[in-house]
Amino acid sequence: MSSKINLQTCEYACKSSIFQDNQLISTKQVSELEQNESIKWESDIDELLQQLNTVCSILLADTFFKFYQSWKRSITKLMGNAIALEFLTIMWLDWKDRGCPSSVSGETKALQRDARILFDKLVFEYATKTWRGSGDSKMSSDIKNWKQRVTPVDSEDWKNFITGACMGNYNGQDTTIKILKPVLYYYYVITNCSPINQVNVSFDVDHIIPKERFVGNNMVAQTYRDSLINLALLPTKDNISKKAKALNEITDSWLKLQISTYTGIKEAEFEQYSDIANISLLYNARSKLFTIAFTSNRTTALSK
Repeated sequence: MSSKINLQTCEYACKSSIFQDNQLISTKQVSELEQNESIKWESDIDELLQQLNTVCSILLADTFFKFYQSWKRSITKLMGNAIALEFLTIMWLDWKDRGCPSSVSGETKALQRDARILFDKLVFEYATKTWRGSGDSKMSSDIKNWKQRVTPVDSEDWKNFITGACMGNYNGQDTTIKILKPVLYYYYVITNCSPINQVNVSFDVDHIIPKERFVGNNMVAQTYRDSLINLALLPTKDNISKKAKALNEITDSWLKLQISTYTGIKEAEFEQYSDIANISLLYNARSKLFTIAFTSNRTTALSK
């Protein structure tokens, strides 16, 4: 049996909704990770699979990852194969370093805390575009120095990013749905929000004020279109999707409830926030929600 991780190992890891949904990590990415000589992969692949299963079970027992799992969006789909593989590998190394715990103990709780810290860091690096470059060299460096990877991102750095993202521009570049999507999911996790009474309903990012309303409007800063304050997770089924409708154009009572729940906007405020001229009011209301979440809520989540 090969002493290095192989596609079989990754195939198992992908079965967890934390990492990937019924897809395989590419052979190329597995091959890249194999080149990391600092990792002493087990000679018995079955044993390694069992260990990964234990690690996944420990993480999924944590309330933080239960909330994340409830949204049915894997790390792979959210941020890519390489980031998911780095997350899993570092958690495995951390678990080994802690003596391979399997039952509830101080070590498993510490492992869960490290997982929350690493998830936080990966979301931040993805959103700020600092997790970039060659996947193999980046993972190799991160895994070699894995203990440094489980140190929290400075709270001021998160605050600065959220401030910019709420306005639609960070570090001189306009924000996009792609980079803000992981931040949105993370926001719902740290605010203990999960889909309510959902059966076969999927969610994805949608605009609160439709992007079409920004076209040709010179009275409103265009950066607000794909800013954090104008985005939320909403149901995606064609027959209930908000699509290009303003809030006051929604007639389905079920969808109204979903919108209120996931945007923090009361139904009585739908009329006000349907007018793009009131984008500053939307900014004032929702930027406060995100600021509180990524200061107070984030601190609580990482310190449990």
